[in-house]
Amino acid sequence: MQNFNDAEISKGKEILEKCKNEFMKSAQYYKKDDNNSLDYEMLKNDKQWHENLVKYYNCLINESTSKYGSVIPYIQYQIAYDLQWLFNFDISSINLSTIIGEQEKDIFINQIKNILQKIQDNIIIEQKDIYVGHKILMLNLKYEKNILQELTMKKPHVYYNGMHLTNLKNKSVFKIIIMEIQNDELVLEGLVQCILPKSDYKIYVEYDNKKRKELELIPFTIKDKVSIFGKVTNLQRYKIKIPLKKVKRFKFILQYKENAEIKLNADFEKFAKLNELDESYYSKNRYIVKQKNSTILIKKSRKKTILKHECKYIRSLLKIKEYKIAWYRIMYLIYSINHKPIWLVSDRTHRANDNGMHLFKYIAKIEKNARVYFVIDKKSKDFKEMKKYGKVIKYNSFKYKLYFLLASKIISSQANEWVINAFEDKKDYVKDLYNFDFIFLQHGITKDNISKWINKFKKNIKLFVTCATDEYNSIVNDEDEYIYTKEEVKLLGFPRFDKLTSNSQKRIVFMPTWRKKLTENMKVQENSSVRQYSSEFKETDYFKFYNKLINDERIIKALKEKGYKGKFYIHPDLEQQAVDFKQNDYIEVATKIANYNKEFAENDLLITDYSSVAFDFAYLKKPVIYTQFDLDTFFYEHSYEKGYYDYEKNGFGPVCGDYESSVNEIVKYIQNDCKLEEKYLERIDKFYTFFDKNNCKRVYEEILKM
Repeated sequence: MQNFNDAEISKGKEILEKCKNEFMKSAQYYKKDDNNSLDYEMLKNDKQWHENLVKYYNCLINESTSKYGSVIPYIQYQIAYDLQWLFNFDISSINLSTIIGEQEKDIFINQIKNILQKIQDNIIIEQKDIYVGHKILMLNLKYEKNILQELTMKKPHVYYNGMHLTNLKNKSVFKIIIMEIQNDELVLEGLVQCILPKSDYKIYVEYDNKKRKELELIPFTIKDKVSIFGKVTNLQRYKIKIPLKKVKRFKFILQYKENAEIKLNADFEKFAKLNELDESYYSKNRYIVKQKNSTILIKKSRKKTILKHECKYIRSLLKIKEYKIAWYRIMYLIYSINHKPIWLVSDRTHRANDNGMHLFKYIAKIEKNARVYFVIDKKSKDFKEMKKYGKVIKYNSFKYKLYFLLASKIISSQANEWVINAFEDKKDYVKDLYNFDFIFLQHGITKDNISKWINKFKKNIKLFVTCATDEYNSIVNDEDEYIYTKEEVKLLGFPRFDKLTSNSQKRIVFMPTWRKKLTENMKVQENSSVRQYSSEFKETDYFKFYNKLINDERIIKALKEKGYKGKFYIHPDLEQQAVDFKQNDYIEVATKIANYNKEFAENDLLITDYSSVAFDFAYLKKPVIYTQFDLDTFFYEHSYEKGYYDYEKNGFGPVCGDYESSVNEIVKYIQNDCKLEEKYLERIDKFYTFFDKNNCKRVYEEILKM
């Protein structure tokens, strides 16, 4: 909040209160947390949100003008502060046409422009809480031009009309996301987030001998937020390899319009090994990497020198009372001496029933040069079962965290944060010890664009296992989004497919996937991947659709006449809600996670929506029905965007967009004894690369090559 005197605050609050009361008479007021800003996530469900918003702002403007002859600075400030949520309202992943039409959008943009014209430039620019990209978007709209062309610099500061916009030495400009020593090279990858026009600046790495090399900057669109008013910022990515034998120090320089030069301060992010502590360092292959001011230092060191650095670092941790982390580092030092490589394999924290389990069973018997462990919660019913096949380690235990630091391979069907980070928010203090290769086995064929979730800067996957040619191509050919290449992505087949068999029991199974929107208010239980029960779930369209479907009299009648039975499985991310569904004499509601291979073997028909379980089922050349009742909202409300896979053109069964067609197709297939149609058989044969039983073998051999 800017410095307003008591009288100004009193005037402003009086206007705010009056307009809130007035606004709530005719429209819902969307309050965000405990401040005066509006919650735009809630507005997605309101077709009139844009009209209501304009009414509210105009109420503030008109009330202030009527009472004081102008829009007082306090009200200008409140509107500008509030508008940042609107300018941060990312439309790149939603279907805007379902919320606001094109014509309405143009009217709305013009209305916001008129509102901004009532706000002084300095009120927008001087606010401390608004991101500089949002300030630029506001000014662009206010003046209907790109103000970037009018920026001036007095290094390292950027100004607009003499008003300070930002400092380019701010660490948010230059991000090092990945830092790794590979043989005798230091590999750095990251992002440049600069408000300057791309044509006006270059970034160089300057070595100790003053030799410079320009960084190749590649446009990076994944993180670019696109508001109704345009892109918030321009992001570019880079990759550079520093020859460790030849370089002792280096720094990054931003050169603006051939004259002004700024030494950039790096922000060390997720997979960069350094942190903000003065004694932070990264050591591998007898090299030590440190930062001093804006310079990164490199030196070749003996074990004794590395030990001295570690002792200093541990002392710095003790000063800030990070005693547990200090103890883990001490134990790491002790156990890292002459230990065998450690491989940690997992599926979910509480279940072993996926690619991780099947690969573990295969490699635990034959791998002799590494200690292989399966990671699972001790409370899981699979904990004792997995001990029959090899060594098991308790998830989140002291031993697990220590072995995580010592691990050379992390192998999992999951890619959630717990898989690649055992130390949660304390990660920065130990990430220099994270020297594992992450092998992502997947838990379903990638059919949609999930690059926002799983791109290299998010997960840093070293081996990305794929199963189908189209799937493989969709990731490799979209390198600009996923940032993976043929070096990381391999077409090998899923380990669990080796154990797929068919043993039909005249059964059908329902297996819909989850919805990101459904889980937004479901907290994850501590030290687990299980969510807490939500009493609001039964009010969702998702629940109502599937509960009605599994209890439809027409389906039950068909099952009875043909001698079939059915079972409904909710997705594991929603498993706590299974008790909400009503079962009947012919369709059972499962309250536990499925034994998928058993269900695929015994069932003759799968009813799903967008779930990748369809690929396992179709692999056995059995029919699938897709019940996509929420197709118009699914992709923009979920965690991924539609990709190469088209259900109508590539699907392994009929696609049903509403309740009645879903019922009709299910009844039809039951009456025809769940016979797979010829056109779907042809699609299945074309889609898969391997139908042999050598997927585990191929994956294991690829891991050994690493």
